[in-house]
Amino acid sequence: MTEKKLKQLPSLIRWGDESEAFSCAATALLAWYKTLGDLEWLSATVAK
Repeated sequence: MTEKKLKQLPSLIRWGDESEAFSCAATALLAWYKTLGDLEWLSATVAK
């Protein structure tokens, strides 16, 4: 998996495309930041 950083979300989102992944991640990011300990849990879980 490669890490990519975007300055803005794509204007067109295609199902199953990388643009959809960026859109989903951006949408869920605020919820992840609001939940205490969630990013640490996610990092530990993905690292396994």
